[in-house]
Amino acid sequence: MLHFRSWARIQTRQYLAVKLGCETWQLKMGVSAAMAMDAKDIEHMILAAIPGALVRVDDLRGDGEHYAATVESASFAGKTRVQQHQMVYKALQGKMGDQLHALALQTVVPKSL
Repeated sequence: MLHFRSWARIQTRQYLAVKLGCETWQLKMGVSAAMAMDAKDIEHMILAAIPGALVRVDDLRGDGEHYAATVESASFAGKTRVQQHQMVYKALQGKMGDQLHALALQTVVPKSL
């Protein structure tokens, strides 16, 4: 259940974001305007850490902060879903929760294995 203070804080931030414009709001909140990541950057980071993977990254809202990624790799074979996700999060080098706000992640082992 969402407490009133949390709800009020969210509503205030949403109001400021609309009223001031997103970039101005980020500066007033002390957040870097260059906070968002590009989908290609995410893809390159995953490919660098998991060579040979098939990676698809979609920007869900068009805001550079909410993404969905599907990663298919033979290196996931024999690993639990948690271990697979840990591999991908490790590839993001600590950017999750900072420059990358949200990532809906799906990992897949190739069917040929």
